[in-house]
Amino acid sequence: MAGFALRDRLPCADVYRDLMGALGEVGVAVEIDPRPYDLGDSPAFPDDRIHDAYDADAVARWWAVMASTERVMSRFASGFSGKQSPGHLFWHSFDIAQARFSGRPAPAIPGADPVTAEAYSHEVIAVGWWPGDERRTPFPAFYSYTAPEPPGLRDHPLAPAAATWQDTGNGSLAVLPYDAVREAADPAGAVLAFFESAYRAGAAAAGWDTAALAGPG
Repeated sequence: MAGFALRDRLPCADVYRDLMGALGEVGVAVEIDPRPYDLGDSPAFPDDRIHDAYDADAVARWWAVMASTERVMSRFASGFSGKQSPGHLFWHSFDIAQARFSGRPAPAIPGADPVTAEAYSHEVIAVGWWPGDERRTPFPAFYSYTAPEPPGLRDHPLAPAAATWQDTGNGSLAVLPYDAVREAADPAGAVLAFFESAYRAGAAAAGWDTAALAGPG
């Protein structure tokens, strides 16, 4: 067994060093690309002494949201009998997501890297929650997208009332602010209604056979 302590001021370079050292102590040899994904000019992990703040309370609250969201996703999954993913964590943006597939192939994405090409090789409607960032959605929110995006997607209504469609510049994103869910009388019910409405919107616009794909619910 190996480990290291987390503290309030902990440079990313030290986390990387301590993590790789702990893995080595238990006999796990790991080789990764140490450059952060999709973070602009952020330094490589071994060189990053700029990002050094660790907020244990914020991490605990983030984990609580993730765990609660996964429980709603499990309930949402019961309403679908087609191929779908379990709830999973995206490593670069720390969002939890779940994907439903129609079973029909999607057009190839020109210039896509192998991972992206495989991920979007078939029609998909994804839902999830993420903490937001300064560039796209500067607040925590639940989201959904349909890929490839069908015409007229944003013409379909979303629920609850606080949910809206956003143009990301790369496609349409259904968004429900986390604060609206916190203030709801039934938070889990609000998230479930949002996921269901976003799925219905994508499925209707893309012509999915929702009757054939319906689960026991």
